Amino acid sequence: MKKVVWMHTDLRSYWRGRLYFLKKYFEDQEIDFQVIEIFGKGSPYDFDTTVIHEEWWNCLFPEDDPKMLSNAVIRAKIFSTLDKLQPELLITGPIVFKSGALGLRWAKKRQKKIAFFDDTTHSSIKRNFLVSFVKKRFIEQADAYLLPTPWYDKEYTSLGIDRNRFFYGFNCVDNDFFVKKLEWDEKENWLICVARQVPVKNLSRLLKAWKLIESKNLGYSLVLVGDGFENESLLALAKALHLKDIQFLGKKNSDEIADLLHKSKAFILPSLSESWGLVINEAMATSLPILISKKANAAHNLVISGENGIHFDPYRVDEIANAISEFIALKDVQKIAWGKRSFELISEMNYNHMGSEVSRCLQTISKLPKVHTNPLAKLALSFWNGKYETRTWDYMT
Repeated sequence: MKKVVWMHTDLRSYWRGRLYFLKKYFEDQEIDFQVIEIFGKGSPYDFDTTVIHEEWWNCLFPEDDPKMLSNAVIRAKIFSTLDKLQPELLITGPIVFKSGALGLRWAKKRQKKIAFFDDTTHSSIKRNFLVSFVKKRFIEQADAYLLPTPWYDKEYTSLGIDRNRFFYGFNCVDNDFFVKKLEWDEKENWLICVARQVPVKNLSRLLKAWKLIESKNLGYSLVLVGDGFENESLLALAKALHLKDIQFLGKKNSDEIADLLHKSKAFILPSLSESWGLVINEAMATSLPILISKKANAAHNLVISGENGIHFDPYRVDEIANAISEFIALKDVQKIAWGKRSFELISEMNYNHMGSEVSRCLQTISKLPKVHTNPLAKLALSFWNGKYETRTWDYMT
C-alpha cells in the first residue's frame, strides 16, 4: 500500500478539517495517509485546544515549548518518525520552516519524493542576494509544489521549475459548514471583520475609516470578532474617536462565527499582510461581498473587483472608507448579486478539489524523474534546520 505523510510545524484550526478529509479520501483509494504535527504548543491558532488521539496523527512534541527544544532533538525525532513511516510522498510546509528544511533533508538522504505546500509570494519579501540565492536552490530541490491557485505559478516558473510539478487547492475550508441561507431582509446592516487583534491586521486604520463612515450617517454598524493583545488599545481608540456604531464581540467559536457571518451584509479584511486569508473563504461560503486589502493574497485569487467585492490600499484610511461607502451605496439587488458571485467563486475551491489535486500529485511525481540534487544546496541544507518564527504572525517585518 502506498503511503503519504503530511508534516508541518502545527496543524490546528483549518488544518484539522482538511487532513481528516484527506485521510478518508485516501482510504477510499487504498492509500495510507499519515500526519506528523511537530509541535503541540505555540501557534497563532492556540485558541484551538483540541487534542487529537488518532493512530495516524503523530504529534512529536505535544507538551514542549518549541523554543526550548534543540535542533538536534527535533531533527532526531522527525527523522526517526519518518524512517518508521517510510512514505512514498512526503508533503511539508515551506523550506523556511522546520518541516520543510528537515523534511527535505530526510527526503534527499532516503531518496524519497517530497512536495512543498506554500502560499507565500516569495518575490514580495526583501532578502539579500545570498539568502535569496540559497533559498531558491533549496526550493528547486522539491519534486512537486502544492499551491493555492495558478496565480502563484510565476513565483516558481521564474526559478525554471516546470508547471507539470504544480498542484493546487490546499487553501480551502469546509465550505459546507458555512452554507446556510438567510433572506436579505433577515440580515443586519453589519459590516463584519473576523481577525486577531494584532498590528498586522490593521484594525486601527479600520476604526479611523469607520469614523469617516459614521460622519455620513449611512445606517451600518461595524462588528469586530476576535481578540488579541491590541484589544485594549483598540477599545481606547474607538472611545477616543467617539465611535457609536461599533461592536467588539471578542473571541467566538466556529458555530458562532458562522451565524454572525450570515447575519452580516459584507465582510472586510484590512490586513497589512496575508499570505492568503482563509477567513475570506469562510465569508464567501456564506455568500458575502468582500472588501479586502490589496496586501492579502486572497484578494488576487478570490475577489473580483466590481463582481463580488472591492480592493483597497490598507495603508490609506481614505481608501478603506471609500471602499465601505461604495459598497453601502450599492442597491440591494447588487449587494445580493455580489454575494452570490462570492459563493460561486469559492465553491470551486473545496475539499474534493484539494483531494483530487493531492492524488494527482502522487500519481504524477511517481512517473517523473528525480530532481537532481544541487551540490551547493546539499551542502547548505546540512546547516539549515528551518526556523520557528512567530513575530510575523502579529507584526509586519
